Amino acid sequence: MIRILIAAVLVAVAFLAAMVVPMALTGTLNAGSLLQLLGLSAAAPATAPAAPTDISPLSQMLKSELEAVRLKNAQLDERETQLDLRQTELEALLRDIESKEDLLKSALDDLDADQGEGLTAKAKMMGAMDPEVAATSIEEMDPQDAAAILRLLKDKDSAAILDAILDVADRNLILEYIGAPKY
Repeated sequence: MIRILIAAVLVAVAFLAAMVVPMALTGTLNAGSLLQLLGLSAAAPATAPAAPTDISPLSQMLKSELEAVRLKNAQLDERETQLDLRQTELEALLRDIESKEDLLKSALDDLDADQGEGLTAKAKMMGAMDPEVAATSIEEMDPQDAAAILRLLKDKDSAAILDAILDVADRNLILEYIGAPKY
């Protein structure tokens, strides 16, 4: 007899486990549905539990977070594309600037060479002049150019021209550019 009783209890537990656990997981387990399962209610016979139509709040939150991450990734991809495009533009601009810099350096080198030749010609001319006449020309020049010309002359000619410069301030400024002591 005990065996029959144990078998009946096991059948009841298996039945409840097979019916109650899925109902609990789907959210359809309540007092009315338990009574229907046990046959204690006069309600309509139990039917298969309906699939839940509402999504749990946690699931909704996860879906919204996933959508937010996807949106952020799309924005980051778009920003990365914009940055890559900007980097390409900047690299092209840098190459353009470097080529223009090379052109300017070349032009400055040519200008320096022309000025050097011009200064050399002026220095030869000043060296052949009378020191007083050369001093008058030197006083009319920019002090840096005058210093450059006087550096190209022989020391004796340069000293004679400097002695002939009457304005002491001009003379001292030229001497400062030459790098010689003032007198």
